[in-house]
Amino acid sequence: MTTKLGVNLLVDPGAEKAKPPVGSYETVVPIPGWTTAGGMTADYYGENDLTTAEAAPGGGKNYFYGGPNNASSSASQTITFKGLTSKIKTGQVTATISGYLGGYGGQTDHADINVSFLNAAGTVISMTTVSGPTSFPNGSSLSLESETVAVPKGTASVTYTLVATREQGTDNDGLADNLSFVLNDAAASVAAGKSGQMTFLAPRGWGAESLRATGASAGDDHAVAVARAAGVPAVTRPDLAFHAGIGIAALTRAETGAFLAALHGQLHAALR
Repeated sequence: MTTKLGVNLLVDPGAEKAKPPVGSYETVVPIPGWTTAGGMTADYYGENDLTTAEAAPGGGKNYFYGGPNNASSSASQTITFKGLTSKIKTGQVTATISGYLGGYGGQTDHADINVSFLNAAGTVISMTTVSGPTSFPNGSSLSLESETVAVPKGTASVTYTLVATREQGTDNDGLADNLSFVLNDAAASVAAGKSGQMTFLAPRGWGAESLRATGASAGDDHAVAVARAAGVPAVTRPDLAFHAGIGIAALTRAETGAFLAALHGQLHAALR
């Protein structure tokens, strides 16, 4: 069966199947579907580090907890891709890596996500890290962190690892919930972002409001000029309305730099 696109591929992404004992957060419990190391465990909201009011949206009853008396702990899953070889080979697949990451109020313990992209032999092709916050001056909290990247050519599987790190105190208070790994059809994502008189290709994180706030107006010629400057194909639709909310994760760092430089030039010209 072909690996599904557009859905979270992680098993038990919120540690809901774990059974932490009531009143004993010092007890390390297994988290079904995850391979844990170093003392990574699960706790429930309202018991220790996080209150029910501090829960991640839709976070259920449990969350990932770094665990007692350890400096570093982890929970990992390996996801094998099926039926996607040709799409990955031609750069048609992106991956969105996300999760609610956080820590204990007043400390700097934290949680990060590491994703290793592996070839068929199990060799690491590349790695992406989504870093969580390291300061919690207003109390314990979780915040949504996310990154979308191109799936490297030759990828056959990924290992998704949550890492909790202790920086202060005795216990490891790196916290997480609602972890996610979603594969996307890059071509479909571009098509879905089109609306207005143009298709405008922008780096991830740029939205329509970011450009409208400048007062700039843009037409098909601007879209094509910006895209060409970055070496990115543009498709225009005269029957659609202006929109700049497309994320292109397949751009390299250099291409993104060229894209931003071209974007700046086009906006500058439009505002003259």
